[in-house]
Amino acid sequence: MAKKKVAKKKAKKAEPKLVKDAKQKGEQIPLIDVTPVYAKKLITAAKLYKELQVERMDALEAEIAQKKVVCEIMHDKVDADDNGNRKFEYEGLKITVTPRDELVKVVKKKETIQLED
Repeated sequence: MAKKKVAKKKAKKAEPKLVKDAKQKGEQIPLIDVTPVYAKKLITAAKLYKELQVERMDALEAEIAQKKVVCEIMHDKVDADDNGNRKFEYEGLKITVTPRDELVKVVKKKETIQLED
């Protein structure tokens, strides 16, 4: 007895319309999605970076203005040493202004804890 070959029916895939047919009907032809899988994550990270950059620039402007105030007070009230540096210490805070680029350093000294015997 001979076995008959039965052809399996394959599910037809939706075929994209031809460009010619789409132009005639005024329809959009199907487009291929070419967006990288990491695009959403990258865009989110880039937007956050830009927000932080704007905040940093705003803070930088305030820092520059405050540096100018510190320099003015130091020049008016504190005498310079032989090298032109101006130093001021008070309540654990040390402020130094170096004349070359008006470099301002503010250092808060660490508190020392003495243990009782």
